[in-house]
Order: sequence, then C-alpha cells, then structure tokens
Amino acid sequence: RSGTAALALSGLLPAPHSGDAMADNVTLPVAAGEPGASLVTLASIEAAAAALPDQFRHTPVIPWDGEAWLKLESIQPTGSFKIRGAWTKLSRLTPDGRARGVIAYSSGNHGIAVAHAARLCGTAATVVVPANTPGPKAGAILLEGATLVPCAAGSEERRLLAESVAAETGQVLIPPYNDADVIA
Repeated sequence: RSGTAALALSGLLPAPHSGDAMADNVTLPVAAGEPGASLVTLASIEAAAAALPDQFRHTPVIPWDGEAWLKLESIQPTGSFKIRGAWTKLSRLTPDGRARGVIAYSSGNHGIAVAHAARLCGTAATVVVPANTPGPKAGAILLEGATLVPCAAGSEERRLLAESVAAETGQVLIPPYNDADVIA
C-alpha cells in the first residue's frame, strides 16, 4: 500500500481509491513476539505523515531498468528515510521532554536524523555511536550540533550505553526502531 501511495504522489500511478484504504483499527506490532509491545495504528501513521514538514514528506519514485522502481530517499535532507521517524518522535515529545534533550544510538543514519530534527526543534541531542563510525557519518552528526559518545562497535553495547546515559541525564531515548512514534 505505501508503495502504491508513493507512486500516486509521484504522479506515476493514480491515487488508491478510498475503498482501498486500510481500516482505522488496523494495527502493526512494534516488536513481533514481545508481550505487551506497543502497537502502531494506521491513524498514528496518517497523523505522522500529515504533521511532517514539506521537506521531509515527498520522495520521488522513478522507474529503473523497465522492471523496478526506485524511491529516492537519498534526497532527504539527511540522506535517508530516517528523518521522518526522528521528526515524528521529537514533534510528539512534551515541551518538558524536548527541554531535557534527546539521546539516540546509531551507526549513522538514525543519529544524523535525530541530530537534524533536534536542531530544528531547538533540542539538545546526544548520539551514541560505535568508535569506528565512518568520518562522514560522525561529521554529519556533529555538524547538526549533537554530542557524540563513542562506544564499542556492537549494537547491543550502543543501546545499553544510551539507556544508561538517558537514565543518568533524564534525556529522552529515541531508539532507531521498535518505537511506535519512530515507526509511524
């Protein structure tokens, strides 16, 4: 469905008919198999899409080699689709949450997106990254004004350190996935 909607927005296909829409009560699990996992509803996804600034909303879809379509997420301001989830999470924080600042863990794209969205919201950001993060990724995070915290290379190590820093500082944790607002 989202691919069809993207093609409709690009003008390459007609928009889906209203009867094609999913029911409002359709939910998607955030973490399949985890008891009590939050659910993402279609209404939440639609609200997130409607609240996106224009510069994050539309991504062209172009034909490629006559057999495939390319969705040009690389032209987003941060170079990936991750900006939409980061923006949605930050925009849904309370004023107190934004004032406390945010922390993310990432090997690149999510960290860049959180740093960019935080800068636009006037919120301080910290990003836990692997010590061996490529220079362009680390540089992009720093250019957005975030603080880098290097750690061991494993994703579990990044998550644990970010959770620990968030508990100590009161910063709001913005995970790269498994978060209803980031997914929406």
